[in-house]
Amino acid sequence: MGRLSQILAEDEIEKPESIRMSPARPVLDVTLRAADKVALIMSNCSYAHLPELITPHCDAQTLADALQKMNYKTVTLADLTLDEMRYFIREYRKLIGNGVYAVFYFVGHGFEVNGQCYLLGVDAPADAHQPQHSLSMDWLLSIFRSIQPSLNLLLLDVCRKFVPYDAISAFVEYSEQFKRYHVAHRNMVYGYSTSGGVGAYEVKGEVNGVFMKYLKNHVQSEISVIDMLNRVLLDIGDDQKVCDVQVPEIRSTLTHPRSLADPLIFDGHTASFDNHTIHWRLMHELPNPATIRFESHQLVATVWFQFCGNFTNKVYVLASISDLRQLPEDEDVDEIDDDEEPSENALTHRAYVEFPDELHCSDAKEHADDEEGISLYWILSGLQKIKGEGGLTCEVHLRHVDDEEKTIEKRNVDIGHILITRIKCLL
Repeated sequence: MGRLSQILAEDEIEKPESIRMSPARPVLDVTLRAADKVALIMSNCSYAHLPELITPHCDAQTLADALQKMNYKTVTLADLTLDEMRYFIREYRKLIGNGVYAVFYFVGHGFEVNGQCYLLGVDAPADAHQPQHSLSMDWLLSIFRSIQPSLNLLLLDVCRKFVPYDAISAFVEYSEQFKRYHVAHRNMVYGYSTSGGVGAYEVKGEVNGVFMKYLKNHVQSEISVIDMLNRVLLDIGDDQKVCDVQVPEIRSTLTHPRSLADPLIFDGHTASFDNHTIHWRLMHELPNPATIRFESHQLVATVWFQFCGNFTNKVYVLASISDLRQLPEDEDVDEIDDDEEPSENALTHRAYVEFPDELHCSDAKEHADDEEGISLYWILSGLQKIKGEGGLTCEVHLRHVDDEEKTIEKRNVDIGHILITRIKCLL
């Protein structure tokens, strides 16, 4: 007799009256609220040895926008190596405590072995189907083993195709080391963008990947996260382009129907909440503009920064040239006179900014502004790679428009901390 049949047979056995008449467990009146709301969002597009992806950064931006509207403190990071992913997950774990709502979202390349997802950093080799080149869910759960937040939502927007058969034995041996960390994780929800053995897709011409295209329509709804993910599953099922090739999956140990939109009420957690809030705001402050004087040419360069969406490890950098003006003789400081039209000298020079080699900087582009005149701007990525306590340093090169490859004069500039470089201050 099979085990299921045996259980059914035992259910038919006459039970003592005391057992059969035992009252139902009372329903507890639980107020669903968050003591804090935090989110770590990772999007990997630019893989060194694997196919480049198109939509992950847009997917990350879309989710961060929605979560911030619901008072989540988001840290959104693009194009991380495997070691960087592990580092920031460990730091993120320090923000999660009792009563907290936590959201972890990863979008990029991944695969599956024995029912478990593995995530890949942008440095993954072409043959990445080895434990040392991937981040496993066993490892992630081991990081979360000693915490019990009110909601721990893991959204994994990756392919779950199975690895080649001859690679499986290495993963089985790898997973053995985590058995001692296995604990019951209450209030945890897995939202997989697709089912085991199949891919997660981007549709040509779409801004978002398939999963985020539909998740963004429900993520702010005042419904439980289970209902939210079920609606995503139904929406994708109605999409004739992908309904037969991508089916999301949900796993849950959620004990109450918690919603991402539940109110944030931090009574009794004020000290920790305020501490997280102050440091999160600090990490999302841009540095003051830097001014660099080139006295011999009577010019001054201004370098300033703008947010690049909600990302915490990349920014826009802008640089402009103005005339260096002198105040009257009774003053002993210089100033930029914004009311006067720039001279021909200023108009014919540009400020180029060069950054440490470990950072990724886009090619320079020109931006015309009625107030600032002609500025150059770049997208600077990989701020998490900045080493040391001093933050970002750069070189500002003064060049003439007639020969923008030749540096006339340069200055070293210490910008200080910028966004994610404050991570040590945050945590």
